[in-house]
Amino acid sequence: MATANSKAAPKKKPRGKPFKKNDPVTGEKDERINRAGTPPRGASLKEILDYYDQLTADEIADMLPAGDLKRAYQLMPKGIAMKHLKAIRINAAIMFEPSPGLIREIHDRTDGKVEQPVSLKDTPILVFKNGNDG
Repeated sequence: MATANSKAAPKKKPRGKPFKKNDPVTGEKDERINRAGTPPRGASLKEILDYYDQLTADEIADMLPAGDLKRAYQLMPKGIAMKHLKAIRINAAIMFEPSPGLIREIHDRTDGKVEQPVSLKDTPILVFKNGNDG
């Protein structure tokens, strides 16, 4: 006994413009396709920053050519990972150059945002029925 639901559903048209396959004769390729894929491991910005966070300032200075940037790293404390130096610098900024925005941002990121209650008390609410306002 067949039911109404047993019939095959009609095929839907795909949304948007479908991708074109490579055409070996004309050499045409669909430029919307990311054929290279994701960057190889270690090539994303996050992974690069994580790598340098593990190094000390003197290790980074050894990688750099002579110049102002190398001198700046050489003046930093020795033997402390960059991620710890950053945390120390942020702490110093909060203590010696306090600003409400900096303090709020640090607390939002470490302790979570402060709850902001929403109240609809004393706010008129309009109710519409069947698309008519009357």
